[in-house]
Order: sequence, then structure tokens, then C-alpha cells
Amino acid sequence: MHSRFRRNALFLALVCSTAGAAETNVPSLFQRVDPQRTSVVPMASYEEADRIAVADLIQVYELARTNDPLLAQADANSLSIGEGVAQARSFLLPQVSGDYSWQNTDSDGSSQQFVDDPVPGFETFAFASDIDDKGWGVQLTQSIFSWTNWKNLDASRENAAASQFDYEAAADSLLQRSANVYFGVLRAKDNLAFAMADEAALKRQLEQAEQRFEVGLSAITDVEEARARYDAARATTITARNVLDDAKVAVAELTGVPIEELKPVRDELPLDPPQPADAREWLQLANSSSPVILADQATVRAAEANVKAARAGHYPTIDGFVNYQDGSSNGTRTLEGFDSPIDSEAQTTVYGLRVTVPLFTGGRTSSLTRQAIYQRDAAGNLLEQDRRAVLRSTVNSYRSAVAGVSSVEARKQALRSAQAALEATQAGFEVGTRTIVDVLIAQQALTQAYSLYAGARYDFILNSLGLRTFAGVIERGDLELINAQLDDNVPTVEELATRALPEQRSILDTMEESQLIEDDLEDDGSD
Repeated sequence: MHSRFRRNALFLALVCSTAGAAETNVPSLFQRVDPQRTSVVPMASYEEADRIAVADLIQVYELARTNDPLLAQADANSLSIGEGVAQARSFLLPQVSGDYSWQNTDSDGSSQQFVDDPVPGFETFAFASDIDDKGWGVQLTQSIFSWTNWKNLDASRENAAASQFDYEAAADSLLQRSANVYFGVLRAKDNLAFAMADEAALKRQLEQAEQRFEVGLSAITDVEEARARYDAARATTITARNVLDDAKVAVAELTGVPIEELKPVRDELPLDPPQPADAREWLQLANSSSPVILADQATVRAAEANVKAARAGHYPTIDGFVNYQDGSSNGTRTLEGFDSPIDSEAQTTVYGLRVTVPLFTGGRTSSLTRQAIYQRDAAGNLLEQDRRAVLRSTVNSYRSAVAGVSSVEARKQALRSAQAALEATQAGFEVGTRTIVDVLIAQQALTQAYSLYAGARYDFILNSLGLRTFAGVIERGDLELINAQLDDNVPTVEELATRALPEQRSILDTMEESQLIEDDLEDDGSD
């Protein structure tokens, strides 16, 4: 996949608006980061930087707009390319220059000259001079016809338009990347909470298995099975904690500011399928609105203008010119002791037309034309490649977004089933028809169900945003709708772990009570 599409496939990750964009009538969907600042303030180290306690999705996005180096880079590239319009236009405007000169001539010498009177022969004459020459002038040149310059201006305007779309692609990508890192933290936090809850439950179950083994109510295999699962849960918790830390660093990388906590998604998340509910309409949107495709189309138009500019090297050019010169000479010239003063001044105005006809350039013009044609063809092939990639990604995102509604519902039902299965397994354990291994398996199945359900909700949100990103219609309002579904109550990981599986606690309490009853019965029997 071409580099431009890879840069923006997150979506879509780099790349612009220009000074000449107004002349191309290219609509701007986003305000510039800062027209006067195209670089971001360097971030302090993650450990030393000032931290934000709690933030929501919009706050993360706003921080990213100010501090994201990728968007600032796209902005700077865009503004730089936009300056090419003014530079190309300058060749069509009058060119005025001025000059001033001064020189002094101081000479002494002699010369021989043949004379007839009074006596034929050569006579030596002495001479000297001391003269100041001063002058100034103004030259004006106006291009009257130069097809090359006109086509270069067209190419610069299209390149400026392409850079504007690249910038909008980078702005689209920032919206998507902000959501990606935000929900990446929430997903990692949930996974850590589930891992901690699972570890705590398995630890208590290990302790109970050891107690039951000590009094002869279970086999050593039950203890070893419980220990193996507990050790695995500890490793999972360590890994999950590292993933959460890394996810928080990713937020700091994007925003330039470490953030301790992010607001979670409410339980009653709306599951609205994408609208319009037709993949073909989304493909039409992508084909007409995707900044990646629009940038490539502008690049193709620029390449076509470059072909015409190169061919114009065979055409004549016409320039008009006016040249005004004002000069003076002052000084003396001495010959045989006689001084002759010099004091002269002259003004000269020259104007006319200049026609330049290229007759032979050694094949350079033809070579430049062929080169421009190859570049145009390459730009056209890139357009087709990126168009196919964008349309494919749009279709896949649409299908994922539609499937996400059913996936969330299915995961929710699977969660209910896992809860019921754990309760049934526990009931069987209490009457002796199930072993502690069965309880452990059911417990982990419930934890996995919780994790998959939470992940499905995040996937639904991100897939919906991804669809709008690839289609080129994502905007700040999309994040605001999601932000409205966030909960102001931000629990810690420990709090999430405590309430992640409330059924666990009741089941474990029942297991402990069952253990106490069995111990009491054993004591009574021994008495």
C-alpha cells in the first residue's frame, strides 16, 4: 500500500492547507492548528511532566490538536507548499530592478604623434585625466506570453489543493487516533480489573483447596490445579498492568500531557447502526469526500499541468521591457598643459518587445516532457491504488460497524450465560456433583465473558468512527456524541476489580460457608 495511504490508515496518520487554497475553492473542514505556529512545544519526560487528574474524550482531542507533532507537521508542510502559488504567480507579474554605478578614471601618460610642421617627425605629447562617471537606471520587464509560466501556476495551485486535503486527512486521522488511544486506555483498564478480580478469586479458591486437602476433603490434584491457575492469573495481571501503563503513555505521546484517569463509558451505551444503512452510499461518500482520494486527484491535475508546462518549452515567449538610464561624467582632461573640463549628463529610455523563440535545446525540452508524462502516469496509478484501498477499508468498516451491534448483544447474552453457568456449577459443587476444578473453569469463563463484552462495546465505537473516517465525513461532533455517553464517576482499577464480578463474592462466601460446615461435621465426627 502506498505510503500516503499507510500514513492515513489509522485513519489515514499524516499530511495540509495553503496560502493559495482560496484560489482553488477547496473547502476547509477544519481550522488550522495555529497559522503562526507550525511546531509544538517539546514535551517533558513522562515522569517529570505535569499531569492531568481526569479527562474526557474531547479534552484529549483538544490537547492533541495543540500538541500533536503529526498534525503540526502536516500544517507546516501545507503552508510550505502553499507558498509555491505566490512564487509561480510572481513570474507573471512585472519585474522591476534598479542599478547604480560609480567609477573614477585617473590616468597619466604620453604618446607620440607624427607631425609635418615645422619639421617632419615624431613629437611626444603628455596627457592626463581625472574623470568621475556616475549613473543609475531602472529596468522593468513584463511577461506578455509565457505558456510555461501559466501552466506552472496551475500546477502550483493544484499542489496547494493536494496539500490542503493532506492536512484534512491528518485532521481526520487525529480524531480517530484520539479515540483509539482513549478507548485503548479504557480497554486496558478493564482488562486489568478483570485480571485482578480473577487473581483474587483464584487466590481464595487456592486457599480453600489447601484447607480442604489438609482435612482430607479433596485430593492434592485439586490443590495443584488451583495453584497453576492462580499463578497464571498473577502473570496475566502483571501483563495487563504493563499494557495499561503503555496505553497511558500513548495518550501522553498524542497529547503531550500525561493523564491519570479517563472517564468511562456508561452502561447504557446506545447501539445505533451506521446511517445511511447501505454500503453503496458509504462508498459514494468515500469516493467524493475522502481527503486521500481528493489529494490524489489534485496531484494528478498538477501533474497534467506540469506536462503542459514542459511542452511549452517549445513555444515562443513574449516580454515587454522599459529601460531608463541616467548618467553623468565630471572631471578634467589635460593635454600638453592645457586643461579641458568635462561635464556631461545624459538620460536614455529604451522600450520595446522581445520575442524569444527556442530553436534547439539539445533535446532537453523533449526529455522534460517525457519525464512529466511518466510522473503524470505514476500519479494516476497512485490515485487508483489509493481509491481501491480506501473503498475496501470503507466497506470493511461498514460491515464491522453493522456487525458490532449484533456482537455487543451477543457478548451481553454470553455474559448472562456465563453467570448462569457459574451459579449452576457452584450449586453442583455444594451438593458434590462438581469439583473445584469445574468451579475454576466456570469462573474464568465468566471473567473472559466480561472482558469480551467490554471489548465489543469499544470495538463498536471505534468501528463506527473508522467508517466515518474512511468516508471522509468524520468531524468533531462525532466525538462530542460519544463524549456525552461518558460517566463522570471514574472508578479506580481496584474499585473496578471489586465490583467486576459481584457474583464471585457471593459464590466464594458460599464456598467458605460450605467449608466451615464440613469442618464442623468433621470435628463432631472425631469427638
